[in-house]
Amino acid sequence: MTSLTKIVYFALGIDTKKTEREYGDLDKVVSAHFVRRHDFPRILACELNLIPRQTPPLTVHYIHSYRNTAIKNAIWRMKFNNNKSMMDFFSRQLGEHIFGSATEKRPFIIIPVPTTRKRERERGSWTTYHLAKKIHRHLQIKTKSTYSLETALLYRKESPRQSHHANREERIDAMQNIFYIQKTRRSLLLKGAHILCIDDVCATGATLADIRRVCNEAGCASFTAWVIAD
Repeated sequence: MTSLTKIVYFALGIDTKKTEREYGDLDKVVSAHFVRRHDFPRILACELNLIPRQTPPLTVHYIHSYRNTAIKNAIWRMKFNNNKSMMDFFSRQLGEHIFGSATEKRPFIIIPVPTTRKRERERGSWTTYHLAKKIHRHLQIKTKSTYSLETALLYRKESPRQSHHANREERIDAMQNIFYIQKTRRSLLLKGAHILCIDDVCATGATLADIRRVCNEAGCASFTAWVIAD
């Protein structure tokens, strides 16, 4: 078990011997690259007349399962307790997998999933921003100037939390047209750009699908979503 893993376990209040028996080394748990295609934009959303039928499925890259109790607890501590050990751990892992999966050396714009001012005050921080910032720093060391970070392009309207909705269909319906891009000179950066969107957890894919919609409308060349867990 690495020293960083021990720090993470200590911050979580997890017994290391018990955790190794139940989950193994946390480094080993997260060090895997998975891809999931959320088909709801083609199926459910078309039935609701929310998204055009030609919209392809949303592809989400993730590195561990949210069903893993240790991972779920770690993400919870990071989001709601502003745990820096968790943030460092997950950003390092995501950065390594993003770098390792890059097949072409082309410039990417990293965009964290935005939050509202109200939620930022409630939680005490903007989790995805700090996560994206650390990932960007990690990638800059490896690639010099291939990746840039933009945090003032995408905005989110006030809306009920996804967890407040009873089922998947309601959650997807509630996340339509939630995000928007403020039209400024800087927003022109999105035209022809390759977008790398960062989030912590992907539940239904509705959040990332709506962000992809506004990025496509702004003229981006490609949209790639990376999350910690799915």
